[in-house]
Order: sequence, then structure tokens, then C-alpha cells
Amino acid sequence: MDSLNLQNRLTATLSGKPGPNGGCIFSSSEQTVTAGSAAGYSEEIAFNPKTCQETVVSGTLSAADEAKLNASSAQSSLSPTAGSRTNATAAPTRKGAVANPADYWSETAFEKNSYVDPLDITIVSLAPNISWTANGSTITSYSNAYAVPYAFQYDGWSSSGVSFSWNGCVNCENLQLNSSDTWRNTDFEAVIVATMGAAGYAACGFNSDPAVFQLSPFIRAGNNGSFAWGYNSPSGAAGGCSNLVHFRENHGFGNGS
Repeated sequence: MDSLNLQNRLTATLSGKPGPNGGCIFSSSEQTVTAGSAAGYSEEIAFNPKTCQETVVSGTLSAADEAKLNASSAQSSLSPTAGSRTNATAAPTRKGAVANPADYWSETAFEKNSYVDPLDITIVSLAPNISWTANGSTITSYSNAYAVPYAFQYDGWSSSGVSFSWNGCVNCENLQLNSSDTWRNTDFEAVIVATMGAAGYAACGFNSDPAVFQLSPFIRAGNNGSFAWGYNSPSGAAGGCSNLVHFRENHGFGNGS
């Protein structure tokens, strides 16, 4: 985060709840971005696993910093998932819709959630994207509904695969694309313990369980060119050495990866 020129900076404390894997699960309050707004960003800077509370810094980004964040994960040549997209199934359409006047909003937006290690290396990320048109009353069409998953190449990851669900519909006031993926890792702690010995095991909280990372971001297209973003529950980290990573979120108009 120190390398970003974060504007309109705010600091807040968020509360989660204990999860089934021994970690904490978080969900975000929904945020709305109006047409023409700058890209947004937030990052966890402190976390208390006993109380499931995190301190988060948020603000807005320049176009250059937004591009830097996108380049940090799925577009990297080191990534086995570089440039890959998982397409969403067709969104529901409201029956009996009447003809709409000519479209006058045409937008593309994304929401990206990531876990980042202490060296600012992205461990895993998931970014749903959607393009849509609207006429001020309803969503008239959508296209390019997909998500880009990422896991750092040099660790032993397994993934549940991206899943999707929809809220709203075409010819409704809004259309929300929900995405989710869960990653498990058995090498993350082994590398740290092999490098640091007993100190590494202590840093990992003396937890030898596989690391589990869950991300569930959503993006919702609005009928007036705005979009809403957030992340659903479950979103959280648990298992060995998961306490060493922190959560990052960024969103904006255009495409995210």
C-alpha cells in the first residue's frame, strides 16, 4: 500500500465472526460508485484473530495505481491462470418486460478481492467483471459477465473453482453478479518453517492446518450508470500461517483481473 498514492484516505474498524475452519469470516457493507468516479481501494492494516476485528484503510486511486494493482496478479507471466476467465451463466430475464427507450448508459466495472503476504506479493485473488447498458429505469442488457481467479504459482494450491449466482435481472432496476472461490494450501507453512525454523512455526501461530482462503466478491450493475460492490460471507482466511497475510480490495470502472 505504501507504493500507492491513495487519496481521500479513511480508517475504519470492521468486525467479523468466527468461521468453521478456526479463522474469522467477514462480509462488507455495500458501497455504491457513481458514473465517472475514481477507482477505489481498501487494505487491512491490523487484525485481531481473538476478537475477529480488523482495521482497514480505504481511499481512491489514480489510473496508474489501478493498473499497477491489476498487473500484480492475474496478468503476471508467473501465474498459471494468467489471463484466464471463468464465464458466468446467463442472467435471469424478467418475463413480460415492456420495450425500453434507447439506452443511454453503457458501462463496464469490476470488484477485486485479494490476500497479500508481508512482502506485498498477491497470494490469491478473485475479480468479477460485468458490462451492461441501462436507460435510467432498468438494465436493458449485459455482456462479458466473468471472473478472473488467481493463485501464486510457486505454492501448492488447490481450488474449489469459481462459482456464480445472480440477483436481479435484465429489465430490472439492477443486476448483481456474485462470485466465490476457495483455495487450500499445504506448502505455505512448510516453506516458512523450513526457512525460519521454530520462529517460523511460532509466527504461524503454531497452527499446522492447511491454509484456507475464501473470497466472495460481488458487482452490481445499476440502472443509472452506477455500480455497487462488496463481498459476501464467507470471505476469510484460516489455517497455518494465514495470520501472516492481509486482505485487499479494489474496484472501478473498466476491466479488472
